[in-house]
Amino acid sequence: MILLPETPIFYEWIALVQHPGAKAHQLAQSLRSRLNDFPLFTGPEVQISLEDFERAQRRLRDAADDPAKQDQIERHVGLGCTLMAPPPDAADWQSLIHNDAASARRLYLAFQAKCAALGLATPRAIPRL
Repeated sequence: MILLPETPIFYEWIALVQHPGAKAHQLAQSLRSRLNDFPLFTGPEVQISLEDFERAQRRLRDAADDPAKQDQIERHVGLGCTLMAPPPDAADWQSLIHNDAASARRLYLAFQAKCAALGLATPRAIPRL
């Protein structure tokens, strides 16, 4: 189950832009409007998310003609989709670490980046690692 984040981070933006039905550009426009219309009532996570959107757009443009970068984009899409799903529980983490420690580390670091970007706005479902 994929949950559309309110303020996506870089990996989530890559996954959203790559998925045609995700409406990533509409979400980015909505965040821009929110930032422009209510700057004093908008948290820093909105600005960080918009910066991540721009960075994701650049990365996707750069990867268009480079097969090595396209492989990296595929890994980013996987991380983004995982971040938008409910977080793994303790047993899932143990299984992931046992089966693929490198992937578990990448996922852990992606969750840390999400918590850092969202700050106090981090949903309770996301473990503060």
